[in-house]
Amino acid sequence: MGVKEKRVKCNNEFRRVILDSARELYINEGYEKFMMRKLAKKIGYSSTTIYVYFKGKDDLPFAICEQGAEQYFVNLNHIRRLNINPLDVLRQALLYCLEFGFTDPNQYEIFLFTSRDVYGIQEFMKKESMARNSFLLCS
Repeated sequence: MGVKEKRVKCNNEFRRVILDSARELYINEGYEKFMMRKLAKKIGYSSTTIYVYFKGKDDLPFAICEQGAEQYFVNLNHIRRLNINPLDVLRQALLYCLEFGFTDPNQYEIFLFTSRDVYGIQEFMKKESMARNSFLLCS
């Protein structure tokens, strides 16, 4: 592995550390009390370092939502491909949604509620994202 590949891998790993720590803070304190300084302290870096990876406070919940939405979208598409009957698709999609909520309630809450709270429904529908694609797939 060359220097460039190592740098990309290190950047991706650090980005994941930021997202995991931010997710934990959102879960424990909520979006309203979330502060970049708290996140920086938690990961042991300055706030300015975080801004290299994320433009601001609102980019973090979006990135966290995208992680959950990507898997959600893949699973919904899988359900659609397996079933021809629309009622079966709906039934399986609802069951999957319930399962997701019970198995990972924190990610479920962040995925379904945070992006709407941060951006508002109008902005959410304009911005290309996995969360929006999942929403449109279900409607």
